[in-house]
Amino acid sequence: MTSTKAFDLLNHIIGEADTKLVMNSGSLNANDKAKLENDIKMYQKYKLDVVFNLHNLHRLSKKYDKALTYAKEHTKINLEIYKKEHKCYAYALMLEAQCMTHFPNLDHLETLNLINEAL
Repeated sequence: MTSTKAFDLLNHIIGEADTKLVMNSGSLNANDKAKLENDIKMYQKYKLDVVFNLHNLHRLSKKYDKALTYAKEHTKINLEIYKKEHKCYAYALMLEAQCMTHFPNLDHLETLNLINEAL
């Protein structure tokens, strides 16, 4: 699946940029450090789009367990980028809760807690 390859590639690139930032933090000037930080944020936003698409592909295929995995990743990335107060984070929580409704044997207290947090 091409989207999975994109996801893996973005994880690799973000990991390398983050490692470079940490390992070279003492020798980087302010401009280089800011550029690396901005690159990481940009790659995270790309990853957000890829994860959202992977979630949708699995949800449409009725593979709700995989869709939920990507919905949780989507929520995590939204929290890193936008923080809790942003509407994108609330949307991500609702997306995750919607996935959880497809599991009838699940304790839906967690689902309700996600919805409550989103609201």
